[in-house]
Amino acid sequence: MKMDANEDELTRAQSLQIISEMIAAAKSEINDNGFFFLLWG
Repeated sequence: MKMDANEDELTRAQSLQIISEMIAAAKSEINDNGFFFLLWG
């Protein structure tokens, strides 16, 4: 996949920040809906 000239490449720090934010959001969502995960297993 080739990037356009106006798109910047992500640095390692930016990539890790995005991944960390996504993991935190997923954890929060699981905590909010945890009862249903336990119920439906």
